[in-house]
Amino acid sequence: MLPRSNILLPVLKPLIDLIEQRIGMSFNEDEYADLYKIMNRMSESQGYRSVGSYINDLLQNRINYGQLNLLVYELTNGESYFFRESEYLHAVFKWTGPMIQKAAPSGKKIRIWSAGCSCGQEPYSIAILLDRYYPAFYQANLTLLGTDINHEFLVTARQGLYKSWSFRNSLSWLMGHYFLQQKNGSYRLKESIRSKVKFKQLNLLDDSYPDVQQDTGEVHFLFCRNVLSYMTPQAISVILEKFWKSLKPNGWLVVGRCETGLVHHSGFKAVSFDGVTLFQKQRQKKIQAPEYNIVTVKHKHGTPDDVLKEHLISIPEKFYQLGQFEKAYSLLNQENGNLSAGDCLLMSKCAQGMNRINEAMQWCDEAVQHDWFNPSCHYQRAIIQQERGDSDAAILSFQRAIAQDSQYLPAYMGLSFIYKTRNKNELVVKLIHVVRKMLNQLDDQTVIPEMDGMTVKRLKEFVNSV
Repeated sequence: MLPRSNILLPVLKPLIDLIEQRIGMSFNEDEYADLYKIMNRMSESQGYRSVGSYINDLLQNRINYGQLNLLVYELTNGESYFFRESEYLHAVFKWTGPMIQKAAPSGKKIRIWSAGCSCGQEPYSIAILLDRYYPAFYQANLTLLGTDINHEFLVTARQGLYKSWSFRNSLSWLMGHYFLQQKNGSYRLKESIRSKVKFKQLNLLDDSYPDVQQDTGEVHFLFCRNVLSYMTPQAISVILEKFWKSLKPNGWLVVGRCETGLVHHSGFKAVSFDGVTLFQKQRQKKIQAPEYNIVTVKHKHGTPDDVLKEHLISIPEKFYQLGQFEKAYSLLNQENGNLSAGDCLLMSKCAQGMNRINEAMQWCDEAVQHDWFNPSCHYQRAIIQQERGDSDAAILSFQRAIAQDSQYLPAYMGLSFIYKTRNKNELVVKLIHVVRKMLNQLDDQTVIPEMDGMTVKRLKEFVNSV
């Protein structure tokens, strides 16, 4: 049996401080036991008689580079898959890509950087997306860089060899067009895509970047998704400052769906494209702390350059927020079938608000067909299924939302409510534990999507009462 957290803390505290200082990772009290298990396993594999002596050697810098890499491998999370939160990838290149390409002089290099790329699924997803949907961009003078602190992850990335789990919920064409099945059942990415991406080991707290020669400077698009949520506030502040310096003026930072509330930096402006929030670098940082007024760009009017310039606001969305569902629904209906996934989702919510449940489900199905990878579509379907009394189907839809975004809080809460009504208390406890861990990484004032304006602080209060 493992010691209790209050006993583990004195043993682990110096190590936790070292890890936070070196790589910025944060640990909650709930994670002390897991960290102790890792240290115990590492100490045994390295021939130490006790965890304490292994930790002491770490603190005294008596661990060699190879052993340190093994520790980083144990501490970091390699969980990812192709086209995760795909709506972010499409939003970046559909709306901001043409602006960047237009601004870049002919022949000038366009840099894309995936920071914290794990085993390469994200940068390869970007390369595949550009090849399939944006060939003009793909054929430009393009540099695609993937970096991670974990050496072993990068070995996998360079091999381009993946098991079927990395393709969960992927579109049918992905494996057939871009991968070759191997005899052992794994899949190797075709050389034509692998050759487009280069990989490099990098600690995001290092002073080795920005560096134009290493393609971590003068960057047009910087992806760092589902990384900041594992970092301490101090590390996040340092990394955001370095990212700001790494980007070109008006370049774009892309973080995970549940990490937008962590971007507290006066040099970035939050801009929303069809419900996806990106951060654009401003030429000059403000002196005072920023207040994010998210600019919502409605995608139907004019070119991407025009809509960004004019800062058009989504009027149907505003009517929906005011509870004027019929007005919002009527305005969207005038689009004559020219509706995006986000529009269909809003139509579904409006129909639901008017108690037209069957119609709400039809629009939700349309949204899912438009964008299977959007967790909000599956979440909305689950809500409607609950209203219909079909909780089994709702569970499946909530699970699909989580499959698209493992940090999608509303789906975890929806599942916990269903399991609570079924007296499956063990599952409820596990889900609430996951929710608490995610909430602890977010600012208290962050508004959680799909939860009627509820802030992180209010949800913390609620889950602590469960």
